[in-house]
Order: sequence, then C-alpha cells, then structure tokens
Amino acid sequence: MGKYISLEDWYKSAKRREFAEYIKRARQRLDKGEIATANEVRKIYERAAEEVAKDIAKATPGTLRFAHLEYLHKVIEEAAKEINDELLKTIDKGVRITVKASTDSAQQTFIELAKGVWTAAEVKQAFAAINERAVMALLARTGPDGLKLSDRVWRTSQTARNALKVIVEDGVVRGLDSRKLAKLTQKYLQPGVWTPLKQETRKRLGVPADVSMEAMRLAVTELHHAFHEGTRMAWSAVPGVEGYYWRLSNSHGITDICDDYASYNGNGFWPKDELPEKPHPWCRCYIIPAVEEPERFVERLKEWVYSPELQPDIEEWYNDVKEFISRPAPASIIVNRIKYSNKEEAKKYLVNELGFKDVAFGNIKDDAAVMITKAIEKTYNEFPFLKGFVKEIKTKDFNEAKERDIKNS
Repeated sequence: MGKYISLEDWYKSAKRREFAEYIKRARQRLDKGEIATANEVRKIYERAAEEVAKDIAKATPGTLRFAHLEYLHKVIEEAAKEINDELLKTIDKGVRITVKASTDSAQQTFIELAKGVWTAAEVKQAFAAINERAVMALLARTGPDGLKLSDRVWRTSQTARNALKVIVEDGVVRGLDSRKLAKLTQKYLQPGVWTPLKQETRKRLGVPADVSMEAMRLAVTELHHAFHEGTRMAWSAVPGVEGYYWRLSNSHGITDICDDYASYNGNGFWPKDELPEKPHPWCRCYIIPAVEEPERFVERLKEWVYSPELQPDIEEWYNDVKEFISRPAPASIIVNRIKYSNKEEAKKYLVNELGFKDVAFGNIKDDAAVMITKAIEKTYNEFPFLKGFVKEIKTKDFNEAKERDIKNS
C-alpha cells in the first residue's frame, strides 16, 4: 500500500518550513481551481441545455415532423460547437492558472535560495518564461490516446452532439410535442439537476448516462496533469532538487498503479529523471519535491559562481536554463547570507549581532527558535532604535507550556 500525504511530508521534503508552506499553498490553489473549473463545466452544459430546449421549442408549437429535422440538426450542431469552444476556453484557463500555482512555489523557494546571487526580479523573469514554456508544452502535448487537448475536447463535444442527435431523431420518429422533446434534451444534458433519462430509455437509444461527466473527467484530469507536469518542470529549474516523493491523495480509495508509485524505492521517492506521468483519469496524487539541505546548497551555489567546474550538476542545470537567466558575476555575490538554521546558530546571532546578553531557548524545536529570531530581526530592521532595549530571551519549557494549555482548556 502506498503512502498518503501528511503535513509532516511537506516539511521533511522541503527542509524548511517556509518552503513547505509555498508547496502546500500551491496545492490548495489547485484544489480551488478544480472546484471553480468543475463549476464552470456544469454551467457550460446548463447554458447549452437551456439554449437547445428553447430552440427546439421554437421549431413548432405542436408535434414535430420529419420536415423539422434539418432545423433541429442545426440546433444540435450549434450547441456542440458552443460546448466545444467553451470547454476548450475553460480548460485552457484552468491549465494556465494551475501551472502558475505550481511554478510559483518553486519560484518563491528559489528566490530565497538565490538571494545574493540573483535578484528576485531576475528569478521571476526566468520563471515567467519557464511557466509559459510549460503551458505551451501541456496544451500541445499528445496524450496516450494520440490526441491533443483540443482533439479530446472536440471528441467530448461530439459525444454530446451524437447523443442529442439520437434523442432528437427518436423524438421526431415518435411524433413528440416540441416542448416535451425540449424538456427531454434539457434533462439529458443536466442529469444532476433534472431527473435523468430512465435506464431502459438510455439503453434503447444507446446514449451515455451522463454526457457532462465525460467533460468533467477531462477537465479535472487535465488540471491535475498540468499541476503535476508544471511542478516537475518548475522544480527542475531549481538546482538542488534531488527528486520527488509520490503521495496518494486522501480521496484515493481503490488500489491501483498509484499505490506502486507511492511505494517506489520503499518510500515513494523518484529520482527527478524517472518521475512518471499521471497514470489514469481522475488521478489526484501529489508529488513533493525533495530539496537539498538549503545551507549546503547555498554554499555549493556560491562555489559554482566562482568555480563552475567544482559543481558540475549546477553547471549542467544552468546550461539548461541560461536562456532565461544570466550567469552571475563573482563580484556581485553577497556572502554569508544564511545566518542561522537551528537554535544554536540563532542564539549566537542574537547575542553577537543583535546585542542580547542571555538567550535560553530551552527544549523548543529548531524551526521555532529560527522563527522567533527572524521575527526579532525583522522588528529591529523596521525599528532600529529598539536594538539593545531587550537584553534577555527565555522560552518556557515546551512540556510545561503544553501542560498549562491542557489545564486551561
């Protein structure tokens, strides 16, 4: 059984809490984007249902005849074209938003790692180009079915067209009243809103139970594929990424190939050059980039600036992205950027740089001590006159504070 996502996974993989937050927020944006896109797909079919019903009702105030078929076929063709155009527009928009979310987390992480080597503006410019390249590649890609996105959308709209054509022609053969057939087509296009066609009717006509579900599946699948590939392409533009952990989503209820992916190498870790694509429709699995220890990477990055041959992996990375970002000059590098990464280093920084006489962090975790120190440093930067005003820091024992909170709850 593969491993499911957990909050701890974000932190262990990203190495620093703020990096983990960037990755987690990107995933939250995907989830919101999926909901928005799914709602828009429903609206597309709602609008199509209303238009088709209204146009069919216009054909005649009474019984439909074979003479009305030409007009009715035209109504169906126009509805299919509208569904095709609106679906393509909606999925295109969703893909762009999703890729932007996936690249933003990588961009923000690299801005932090590359401080003193490249400016935030330089990194953003590079990732804007990477983002656009990812979008273009996704929209133009050929899937396992041999079709591009535009072809799959067209095929989906044709499913609706063919089903409507069968229902309408059957209604004409049976001499249905135009208003009754209008209501029938409206029900068919909105099975979640209206009572769907009876099973025996669908079997007799040979039409799908829910024609809009195919569009929903396509839209959701494309968004998750875009996020997956956007994450892979964006984080591949961050040197120091060692690979990815494949994690099952919490909605993963049936054992399938994703369980194998999430158990690969015993822990779901995939080297970045071996990461597979999404294996099936509706796949909501996560990949989490495994980032090199930031302090080690920063030192390697500085060494690369001065001597590229000493860090061949960074040099290889740079040759892949050099069209997006210029090579830094050694004279421009700001050294000693990483000031503290654990509570011992934070304590030394508070004493040596910020003028504290005594610092006791007790048994709190490293990231909590770093967070406290950052907050103090930020305050002193904004209000320099406060420096030296406070001389001592002492945190409560973690277990003691926990017991106090339990008693007060």
